[in-house]
Amino acid sequence: MSKETRSKTRKNPTVLDVTEISAADMAVNMIDNTIDTVSRVMRTSPDSNKRNTREEGARANIVEEACGYGHDSNNAYERLLRVVEDLQSEVTRQNKQIRDLEIQLSARIETRVEEACEEFLDKFIEHKREMRDLTRGFEVRLENDRHESTKRDEDFRRQIYHQIAQIENVRRHEEVPNDPYHLTRQQRLPPRISREEWIEQREASLSRNAQTLSVERPGVDCVTREDSSPILGTRPFIVKPQLPSFEGKSSDKPPKFIRELKRFVDAARVPDNELKFIITQALKGVASEWWDLVADHIDTWSQFTTAFLNRFWSVAIQRKVRENLDTGAYRPETGISRVSYAMKLIGSARDLVPRRTDEEIVLTIARHFSQAVDDCVVGQNIATVDGLLAILERFDNGGTVNRPRFNERHISPNGNNWRGPQDSQNHTSAYVSRPPGTVNNSYITRQPVDNRRSNDHFVGASGRDDQKKQQVPARIRTTHVETSEEIQTTNMEDCEEYRGNGERGDQ
Repeated sequence: MSKETRSKTRKNPTVLDVTEISAADMAVNMIDNTIDTVSRVMRTSPDSNKRNTREEGARANIVEEACGYGHDSNNAYERLLRVVEDLQSEVTRQNKQIRDLEIQLSARIETRVEEACEEFLDKFIEHKREMRDLTRGFEVRLENDRHESTKRDEDFRRQIYHQIAQIENVRRHEEVPNDPYHLTRQQRLPPRISREEWIEQREASLSRNAQTLSVERPGVDCVTREDSSPILGTRPFIVKPQLPSFEGKSSDKPPKFIRELKRFVDAARVPDNELKFIITQALKGVASEWWDLVADHIDTWSQFTTAFLNRFWSVAIQRKVRENLDTGAYRPETGISRVSYAMKLIGSARDLVPRRTDEEIVLTIARHFSQAVDDCVVGQNIATVDGLLAILERFDNGGTVNRPRFNERHISPNGNNWRGPQDSQNHTSAYVSRPPGTVNNSYITRQPVDNRRSNDHFVGASGRDDQKKQQVPARIRTTHVETSEEIQTTNMEDCEEYRGNGERGDQ
C-alpha cells in the first residue's frame, strides 16, 4: 500500500483504496489461471520441439511460457511460488483490512445509533418535562377553580341560611301583638298563604296592572316615594303589554302597526311557534281575511312584514298619501284642530319611502292652512316639527286677549246683575216676552192674599199650567246660522239693549 493511501486511510478509516482492491482481485485471478494452466500441463504429453522431453520438462515449459521467464524454469517456479506467497499474504492483509474496516464501520454505526438514541431521548425527556409543566399548571388551575367553587358554595349556603333565619324570625314575630312603634320591615309581611291562593293573587296583580305612586305624607312639605324595594314574600310589579290591532282601514297606519307589534313581541317574549297566533289575534276585518289567505306561506317575522307592507303600504297607497300631502287643505268645519290635523299628516309623511326630511314636511304641511300660517312658518324659518306644532297651537287658541265675554255673569256697580245673550251660532235662542214692570221674570205676579186652594178657581197643577200659558203668552223666535260679522253686531245690539233696561230700572 502506498504512503498516500495509508495517509488517507489513517485520516479517514472509512476510505477504501479501490486501486489496491482491484490489483488484489487481478492477482487472485491470475493465480487461479496459473494453477489451472499447471494442471493442464501436467495432464498433457511432453513437447517434442523443446529441449525437455520428459514430463517435468513439459510442465516446466508450460509454466515458463505462462510466466514468461524463458528457459530458466527452476528460477521461474521459485519466483512463481514467491508471487503466490506474496499474493496470499496480500490477500490476507486485504482481508484483515476489510475486517478492520468492518469493525470501524460497525463502531461508527453504533456510535451514530447511540447519538440518535441520545438525541431522541433528550427530546423525549424535554417533551415529557413540558407535559409535566402543563399538567402541573392544569392541576393548579383546577385547584383554584375548585377553591373558588367551594367559596361560592359556602357564600350561597350562608345566604340561604341567612334567609332561612329571616323567615324563622318572621314566623316568631307573627305571634307577637302588633306594635305600631316597633314594627320592622320583616314584621309587616302578610301571613303565609297556600299555593292556590298565591296563584289567584298573582293573576289578580297581573290583571290590575298597578304600580307604586308618589304620595304626600301629612306634615311633610316635600313629595316622597314609598320604599320601592320588594318585600320578602311578594312579587315585583310586572308591566303587561297590550296587543295592538289593525283592521286595514284607510285611517290605519301599517308601518306604525308593525312597530307596535314588534315591541309587543319583544316585550312579551313570544316564541317563534306562537308568532302566527299573535298575528291572528292582532289583525281584524279586511286584514284578518288577507291573513287567512297567506298564513300558510309565511313562517318568519321578516316574511310577514314584507308581505304585510306590500299589501297595506304598497306603492299605490303611498302615492295617494303623497298626493294628499302635496295638494290637501285643512277644513275648519270638520271640527279637528290644526295640531291634530298636522300630527296625522306628519306621521304619514315620515313613513313614506323614500322618507322626506322634517324641513320638507313642515313646508308642505304649512301650505294646508291659511296664508297667515304659511307666512308665519316661512317668515320665522321654521324647520322642525315642534316649531310647526307650536305655531298651529297658537292659531288654535288665538284671538284677541281682552275680548268681551257676553255669556258670563255681569255684576254692575248699582247692583243690577244681568247675563249676556248666548251665542246664536251654537244655540237657537227662544226668547219669551214678559209683561212690562215685572221684577222677577221667573214667577207670575199675583196678589199676596190669593190662596189658590181656598178659592173657587183651583184646578190643580195642570190647571195652573194652563192658566200660566194663558196669562203669559210665549213668542218663539227662530234664528238662522249667522256669520261672524252678524254675530258680533247682534251681540253688541243686545248688550246695548240690556244696558238700557238696566239704567231704566235704576231710575
